[in-house]
Amino acid sequence: MQLEERIVELGREKDIAALSAYVNKLGIKQVTAIITKICRYQTAPEILTFLFQATHYGGASEITSFRVCKQVLQQLQIQDISTIQTNALLTLLIIEFEHLESKELMKLTEWCTECIQQPTDRVCWKDVLPKLLHLLKQKERVEYEGVEMTGADYKDKIINSLCMAKWRPEVISPLAAMFLDVLLSPDQHLQIVYKICKCMTEMPPNMVPPVVNQLLWLCEDQHGLPLFLELQNYFTTLLYSMKHFKEKSDKSKDMELMSDDIANDAVDIRDIQRSESTVLFHISQAAAGGHSIVKELIKSLKNVRNAPEFVLNPFLVAVLLCVSSISSYEDQAFDILKLAVIRASTEEEKRNSSAWLRDIVPKVLSIQLVFTKVIESSIRERDRVISGLIKFSFVLLSVTKMKSMEGKPDKIWTLARYILVTVAKKQPDVTTEIVQQLLQQILDHKNIQYISCLRKLCAEARIGMADSVSGIIQLLDNLGFLPEKIATELIRAILPLLRDSSSLRTTLTIILRKSMYSRNVETRKMAVSGLLLFLKHMDVKSLVALSQTSCSQGDTDSMGLGSLSQVDVHQEVGSLGNEATCIELLNILRRCFMQQSSVRLCLYQGLHDAVCKNPVLFPHALELLSEHFSQYYEKSENVLPPVNFSKIIEVKGASVILKEPLANLLFVIQQLTVKALSNSENSKQTADKLQQMLESLTDRMIKCSLEDLGFDNTTNFADIIPESQQAVEIFHQTLGIYEALMAYTISLWKETSSNCQRLSNLFKGYHRLIEFAKSACKPRKKDKDADSLKGKLAGKPLKLPSTLMDFETVNKLQALLSRSLGPASVEEVESLKNRREFYQHAMTTSLQLIQQAKQLKAENMHVNIDLYRHCTTLARVLYENCISQVITFNDFDNLTCNISAECFSEIVSLITVYYKSYIPHFLEEISNVSKSEGLGKQLYGVIEKLQETLKEIVNTDEQEQHEKIIELLVSTFETLASEIPFDSEYCTKIYEWAKELCQETTTENVKIAKSILLLLFRLFILYKSAGSIFGHISLHLLSIYGATEEATAGKDKFTRFGVLTDNSKDAALIAFCNVLRISLSDINWVVERLQSEYTARAYSSEYSIESRQEFLKSKERDVCCHVSHYVTVINNLTKMAVPAGNSSATLFRLLTSLYTTLITLTKYFCIRSSKLDPAFQTARFTQVITLAGRHLARNYDALISHVEEMEGEEGGKKNKKANNFALKSKVLKGAKSRTSLLFEREQFEQLIIKLSSKTKVNLMQYVKQNASRDFHISSKKLCKALDQQHKDGDNDTSVTTADDSRRDGDDGIPVSAAEERHPPTKKQRTK
Repeated sequence: MQLEERIVELGREKDIAALSAYVNKLGIKQVTAIITKICRYQTAPEILTFLFQATHYGGASEITSFRVCKQVLQQLQIQDISTIQTNALLTLLIIEFEHLESKELMKLTEWCTECIQQPTDRVCWKDVLPKLLHLLKQKERVEYEGVEMTGADYKDKIINSLCMAKWRPEVISPLAAMFLDVLLSPDQHLQIVYKICKCMTEMPPNMVPPVVNQLLWLCEDQHGLPLFLELQNYFTTLLYSMKHFKEKSDKSKDMELMSDDIANDAVDIRDIQRSESTVLFHISQAAAGGHSIVKELIKSLKNVRNAPEFVLNPFLVAVLLCVSSISSYEDQAFDILKLAVIRASTEEEKRNSSAWLRDIVPKVLSIQLVFTKVIESSIRERDRVISGLIKFSFVLLSVTKMKSMEGKPDKIWTLARYILVTVAKKQPDVTTEIVQQLLQQILDHKNIQYISCLRKLCAEARIGMADSVSGIIQLLDNLGFLPEKIATELIRAILPLLRDSSSLRTTLTIILRKSMYSRNVETRKMAVSGLLLFLKHMDVKSLVALSQTSCSQGDTDSMGLGSLSQVDVHQEVGSLGNEATCIELLNILRRCFMQQSSVRLCLYQGLHDAVCKNPVLFPHALELLSEHFSQYYEKSENVLPPVNFSKIIEVKGASVILKEPLANLLFVIQQLTVKALSNSENSKQTADKLQQMLESLTDRMIKCSLEDLGFDNTTNFADIIPESQQAVEIFHQTLGIYEALMAYTISLWKETSSNCQRLSNLFKGYHRLIEFAKSACKPRKKDKDADSLKGKLAGKPLKLPSTLMDFETVNKLQALLSRSLGPASVEEVESLKNRREFYQHAMTTSLQLIQQAKQLKAENMHVNIDLYRHCTTLARVLYENCISQVITFNDFDNLTCNISAECFSEIVSLITVYYKSYIPHFLEEISNVSKSEGLGKQLYGVIEKLQETLKEIVNTDEQEQHEKIIELLVSTFETLASEIPFDSEYCTKIYEWAKELCQETTTENVKIAKSILLLLFRLFILYKSAGSIFGHISLHLLSIYGATEEATAGKDKFTRFGVLTDNSKDAALIAFCNVLRISLSDINWVVERLQSEYTARAYSSEYSIESRQEFLKSKERDVCCHVSHYVTVINNLTKMAVPAGNSSATLFRLLTSLYTTLITLTKYFCIRSSKLDPAFQTARFTQVITLAGRHLARNYDALISHVEEMEGEEGGKKNKKANNFALKSKVLKGAKSRTSLLFEREQFEQLIIKLSSKTKVNLMQYVKQNASRDFHISSKKLCKALDQQHKDGDNDTSVTTADDSRRDGDDGIPVSAAEERHPPTKKQRTK
């Protein structure tokens, strides 16, 4: 029988005495051998139990429980024992620890700590050490290395020694699991969390998820934020660094990712991505389980929302998107991300407009790149993140208003579109989900941003869109219920899908055709626009099948849905099939000729582009239009006018209805005729016929007089009777006909000498009509006593219709006027150029086209390269003929020069907003400076020309007529200057030139002075982060206005500016105050950001706090220095004796903004400072308090008294009866602004008191006590009143003695006895 069998036998017999004797007899060596042998046996727990029973019985023996426990632990650490067996043995040991003495427990504890450092995978100590520490903590006294201490102290010592030791990556996860069972103090808990997080940086990716899982449980109730910050650093370094992601830009995209196959460590990247995916899974499970660690993260991110870089980290974004799948966190996660995106987008704009912000605010991260990284890491692996991205994109699309940004949030919508399109391209199986949500949003909200997103998806993610055609078809069924513009944009959006889907093509055509018969005019307009878009973007030759009716051209009224023409999809489409398709589509459009004029107008405005896309349609389109126009055309050469206006206008009762927009019809006819004559051989015959008609129209319209049109001295365009309104419609159509014929003449410019004469005569008729309209709209004496229905609108100018011309025609006209078109002689061109009205018309038409183009949707603008080419061509002509020689051009005609400068300014603005990537090419085209020279030099070349022009203009004597041109040139100057790279050497040159211009220019013209000063202010803010220019401006204004009686102007030296004069001082002051207010708002922005950075510093790991704190302190000093400068500048302004009115009101608004900024900064230091760390002293905030609390406050009180005195004097001079209401309103408005200012000042002083109380630093010594409340005593008025009272007292014989008539009041001010006995009347009290 073996020894262990004998132990079991005795144990089962429960003969403990015999068992104890037998074990003692065996001796320690044999017992040790037995333990070593049986550890893997299933009977090991039973044998071990019997051994413990034997050791407990009897007296002293060499075989003790401690030795047995230690031997078992050693074998567990050495042998490869199953988990179940190990757990069973450890359970027995843990129970047995209750019987061990302190020294034995300490030895086992030390053994466990030694095992942690050993290079082995076995971690039996993980379950033992917590119990040992718990038992030792309960001991009152223990002895360690000869020193007595409490058990709790010994436990703390062991934990500290563990934290000081170096941990192998393999033991970190077991250690984290072990600490779950150890009762830790908050400090110990934080120390251990930091220790584990620090060790994660050296761990391979596959070891990170288990550690994170344990840490999530360990940090369930506290200190979870360091874990997220460490994970952020870990994955940012290994996965999201620029080593694996590269930002690329091209014409259509801002960034792309590097191809996966160029990375040598692609496998490692996939391992890291899998590790991150597992970590995100553990986090989402913790969030679903209600762990407070996620709540702590969300709360922390809310506190740093004003510093978006702390939120928009790819890992943190992925975490927020992942937990957004849990309903309780969805809104909070999306709100944090949305606010961060909006803040980052706004911050980018602010940095681009302020040099100081560029210095103090870190470079804005690329938001698009952040989400690109998240998408690339999440595709096909993280369904929750992808789902969160889709939902978040719709949250961004739902943004309509942003307090921090002006206008529509186009950048936010662009980001949402990018996310959805990228996800759809990378993971096509989610495209259907995206499209379904988009279609539902379109139906529910009918907003353009959703359609723009659908358009982008159809263009760039066509693979995934194939499964969404059925949903789009369902949406098309509701096309008639959408607004006309929304429905048209929807059709434009789905055009890319028509090539691939015959069912969608067929459905769209049927729906559009049905819409042609709708009762709603807007629906019919949509149908026409949709069909024309269909033709414009689809090559008819590529259409294989169109399930539509092929109706006879002569019987359009009988078109029905029953007769459908089918083309076999397997049969190659030939010329006959194409011709049938063309006829079919044109027959559908023929229906327009039976519709209202607005529907016909849609046809005429879009037919040219559609036919040019499909030249096969030329003969049919020309025939169609020719046949229709023949109804109104007078064929006889002797008939004037050559068109029958009675057929295009219908009078019904008191209303006049335009049935046919004849001018637009004629314009599209001439467009197609010109194209057909030059390109199309198939339509030569019809084009020749139309050309003859156009020639006849031209000749007869030249001969046409006002009387031929029915206009005479009795014509009154301003009346509302039907006859007058009919005359107005004829006037509009005639103007359009002249324009159409002028466009025809310009388009077919030939070598004949009669061309210039014909164009001149056509414009003569056009201009004659306009001049007649001016006289026909003047009020007449007989209208004064006319019936109430007549003459109501008399005297109002008649609004001219929008131009019909297109860019192509206008550019030819501009080229003609610049003598670069065709072989026309110099004399012929000069005959046109010398006509100021003709030149004005050419420039006005160009300006109208540019302004119309700027009304296009942003997404339509980006893809419209033709518009860019036309604008570039026009800008080149304007730059050469106007901008480069403004003085000469202005001498020719001031109005034309102004319009030309406005055209150029609008083009520059359009290019810099919508075609940024084309700016170098644009500048090369207009200034002949090569792109290779660099953008800075290109821009400076144009700016230099503007500098020369501006300096030349401001030095001329006739400045009044140059007001508008200077304003426009300054606007262009600013636009170009903002595009120069901020590190360019040209920035300083441009600013110094503007400064010199303001100093040397002497002008009495207010508008010119204001324009030049505003240019200087904006360039200073744009290029200079610090400087004294504002101080000099304020001192110069003080010297012009003079100081108030209670303030002193001082003797500071300052630079004088010639543009600042008595005439321009008020306008300059208002402009200066507005610029200062904008700068103060930037300071508020930075202070809000500092608050978030301070909070983020507190969240940072202990290893990065010091560096961040020093960086924060430097920013605080910079902000306080900046604020001190602005307080000094505004202090100078408050010394001025400004008149009551707009100047004083603007100055009070500026003071209110200043105190708002001071309040924000003081609140920040109240949070930032403490008694031990008065941070405001390091930041030099005391200087700000001194300037604002004492110097500014004193001048503020003097300014209030001065303005109130001025208002009183002004009110006394005016007739009270005539101006009582206006004066009362003005006084109340001024009092309200001053009350608001007073409230802000008191808030500032209260916060100073709070800061003093918190830091125990007496700051009130720097603050002047407030003397201005709702009322205060004016010493000047008081003295004047006392003098007057004294004079009245000498002349009043009813007063017996001075002692009886006067006494001292409570405040020591003498008050008359009469006033004391008889209280003043109500009227007296209101004075």
